[in-house]
Amino acid sequence: VHITYTCSLRFPYIRSTDGGLSFEDIREIAPDSLTNLSNEFLIANGGNLYAGFKVAMGSIPQSGKNFLMYSSDRGTTWSDIINFPDSTVYITYTICHDTRDCSFR
Repeated sequence: VHITYTCSLRFPYIRSTDGGLSFEDIREIAPDSLTNLSNEFLIANGGNLYAGFKVAMGSIPQSGKNFLMYSSDRGTTWSDIINFPDSTVYITYTICHDTRDCSFR
């Protein structure tokens, strides 16, 4: 089970490796240099996870840009951030199941 949510943390991430019976401590998976994140999403596909977010408008160079991170080991480690091409379109949430198509909104 993988969970993220919007709050003052830098992309909080929690996971359970026993089907939700217990959960690990909350981890912030976005780099320290990025703040004011919005529109976070998390997609699970087998052992691969994809996490995306937008940096809210502000004074840092990444403001207004969309980013993606991925994990190939079920969330144990995460990649460096990958910048989406500049775009005003981004995913706001998704509903997925390993054996069904994803529904993007």
